[in-house]
Amino acid sequence: MGEFKGTPGPWFVSGEGIQAIVRAHDDFRIVATRHRLPKAEHEANARLIAAAPDLLDIAIRARDQFEFYAKSHEAKGTEDGNQKAEINRYMAAQCAATIARATGSEAK
Repeated sequence: MGEFKGTPGPWFVSGEGIQAIVRAHDDFRIVATRHRLPKAEHEANARLIAAAPDLLDIAIRARDQFEFYAKSHEAKGTEDGNQKAEINRYMAAQCAATIARATGSEAK
């Protein structure tokens, strides 16, 4: 799976309403679009975009943890362990698909 090739975080929101923009830690402008959206919706979109680097990092760590738990449960060799392993593999795959979408790469 590829790495994120965009501007590294953290990112933050600067401004309010339709003037809300997302900037990087070095104050470099990331997003400065002005849509014909209601003020609250535009600000909410800007906050979500600003959280993207942190969300990607958490998704990567969650995927790795789910994969670890899947292997641990499977190693028990019990029906209960296999069921838990299956759930953890499913959650790892969901995280991997989201990571792939965010990084423009194939899921691991």
